[in-house]
Amino acid sequence: MLLVEDDEDWAELIRHMVRDAPFPCEFIAVSNADTALAQLSDADWDVALLDYRLGPSTAIELMRAPGFVRAGVPAIVLTNDERPYAEALAAGAVDYLVKSELTAVLLHRAIRYAVERQRIADDRRRVEVQQAHLASIVEFSDDAIFSRTLDGHILTWNAGAERLYGYSTVEAIGQHVRMLIADEVHHRLPAIFDTIRAGGSVRQWETLSRDKNGRSFPVVLTISPTRDLEGRVNGAATVARDITEQKRFQTALAESEAELSHIFNLSPDMLCTANAQGYLTRTNATWQRVLGYPEVELLSTPFLAFVHPDDQQATLAELERLARGEVTFGFTNRYRTVDGHYRWIEWHAQADTSAGVIYAVARDQTERRLLEQQLRQAQKMDAIGQLAGGVAHDFNNILTAIHGFTEFALERVAAGDPVERDLREVVKACDRASTLTRQLLAFSRKQMLAAEVLDLGVVVNRMTAMLARIIGEDIALSIRSAPGLGVIHADRGQIEQVLLNLAVNARDAMPSGGKLAIEVANVELDDMFISRHPGSAAGPHVALAVSDTGCGMTEEVKSRMFEPFFTTKEAGKGSGLGLSTVYGIIKQSGGSIWVYSEVGVGSSIKIYLPRTDAVTTAAASPQSTSEALDGTETILVVEDQAEVRQVAESALRRRGYTVLSACGATDAEARIDAHPGVVHLLLTDVVMPESSGRDLAERLCRRHPHLRVLYMSGYTDDAVVRRGVLSREMAFLEKPFTAKGLLRAVRGVLDGR
Repeated sequence: MLLVEDDEDWAELIRHMVRDAPFPCEFIAVSNADTALAQLSDADWDVALLDYRLGPSTAIELMRAPGFVRAGVPAIVLTNDERPYAEALAAGAVDYLVKSELTAVLLHRAIRYAVERQRIADDRRRVEVQQAHLASIVEFSDDAIFSRTLDGHILTWNAGAERLYGYSTVEAIGQHVRMLIADEVHHRLPAIFDTIRAGGSVRQWETLSRDKNGRSFPVVLTISPTRDLEGRVNGAATVARDITEQKRFQTALAESEAELSHIFNLSPDMLCTANAQGYLTRTNATWQRVLGYPEVELLSTPFLAFVHPDDQQATLAELERLARGEVTFGFTNRYRTVDGHYRWIEWHAQADTSAGVIYAVARDQTERRLLEQQLRQAQKMDAIGQLAGGVAHDFNNILTAIHGFTEFALERVAAGDPVERDLREVVKACDRASTLTRQLLAFSRKQMLAAEVLDLGVVVNRMTAMLARIIGEDIALSIRSAPGLGVIHADRGQIEQVLLNLAVNARDAMPSGGKLAIEVANVELDDMFISRHPGSAAGPHVALAVSDTGCGMTEEVKSRMFEPFFTTKEAGKGSGLGLSTVYGIIKQSGGSIWVYSEVGVGSSIKIYLPRTDAVTTAAASPQSTSEALDGTETILVVEDQAEVRQVAESALRRRGYTVLSACGATDAEARIDAHPGVVHLLLTDVVMPESSGRDLAERLCRRHPHLRVLYMSGYTDDAVVRRGVLSREMAFLEKPFTAKGLLRAVRGVLDGR
């Protein structure tokens, strides 16, 4: 309490009265208005006791001072008479005490009354401020807020309700809340009303509302009971929020999530997330397709358990990189499939280190690696083929010279001469060497083929007896040809050689006996097969499968089995050219060959030869020809290899022919132009440094229309036959040749055969 009294006696008296008050009171007394205002600004006061007259001023003037008004302290005025009573109350005093009538009890009652009245006023002001604040919140809320009676009639209506429902306050007050609810949810109202009457609340009721125009829209309602002063439920207050945009967003989000989930599961890549504990947390359907495990097994097993033991250390190192915030790109390891095999997986991954999540895209690279391996193998085989063909071509020239000069020497040696025996051994050696060069040419696809239309099933069936004798009695042979087989265009003798070589190879893989199955059937090679078997051609084919139950092959042996001179047999047991010959024959016939083998189980070699629409024809019987090999015609021999040229010259001159010799195209043209007589035949090598044999023949035939041509070569690959250097109908002599073979070919061309 602050006492403002300039009379010290009265101040002391009031101090004694307050000291005996039934309530604790901190008492400060001042003697003038200025000091009082200073005190009021420094502390909070519950009551001020003011003497009416304060020197030159009055209590009325003090109460009207701005500092006093700001303090808001209730004031009790003390005076000697009652005349300024009304003026004091008008100035804001809460009570008025006459000093002559003042007692301690009266003073105590006045103080208590002033304090209590002020507290009530303060509480009322706080309530009013709070109510005004709440009213402002309600009025300016974006939500619709309204109240209603227990039977559902609207009592209050805020601006948010006007905006949401379209009804003005005048239109809404007194109307039933049923008009705000869509017809399809009216059946819910009785239960809502019963809940409110029982004092309960309805929270976050998602339903459909209806506005003034009849438009239905989704809302969330929160309904709480209102009560009267006695606490009885007398109505309800409702907060309604439009969730149209939220619903639209939720729908869009759900559609987006569904779309992403659809894309996630349709992706051909293996998409996944993993946690820091080493478990996959989500996988797409490609995981199950590639590895074969159900998702529950993938998610419940540490992912390192699927990694090949040899790849686990590298995988751990890659995980450590991810934990440091680095990105994994192109890392590969092997994952175990449900059947126990392993597939190569390539990873692109990044970790969210703050969330402890790894996001990864993985791709099955097993097929690509297999294709790359097959491509490398095909390129290697082509390179070896080029080398083998070149070697065989050059070797054929050498063999031609050796064979020819040896024959000439034999003609000059008397029968029974010891030299005759040695020379005949040379001839035999040349024949064996020729066989090797033919095999090398077969591998390199540079041999001459006598192609015809064949029924592969007929070819196989006709060889059944021969194959049975070759493989022996301890191997069971089964041959099956599918009905309605198509026909192929191939060299019958070469196809028979393929079957013989494969049968011998299978026999050697089954030293203790077993089963050999040969199957022929029509197949259609599609794009999927072509993509996985480089070098194959799409379309209709005839498939030849030769399968055995032998020892099988390792991957290393499979990768080299078609290479010339590669063999797993003991020294002296095989040349290593059997399968390389098979490979070359099939490739030159336009087909493809694939090997499937497993150690301890057996091997299956599958050959695919393109079907043709041509009709098979019966093989013509060879016509007997006269052995009259002599002649008097003039022959121009063109050969860049001197030793081969000399053999041809000698063989022809010995039988009466006139021979003009040239080492190349330029030389040949000069010799024929300088010759005064008729040149009957051009015998020319196909491949020569200056010009091809065909180009030379065309130039000479334009100047000499009656000139006949016989070509000779050590090989005829695509560059010779299929690219138009020669055609199948042209007369051709294959190196190495014998003198008799040369004379027969020359005589045949000259005689028009």
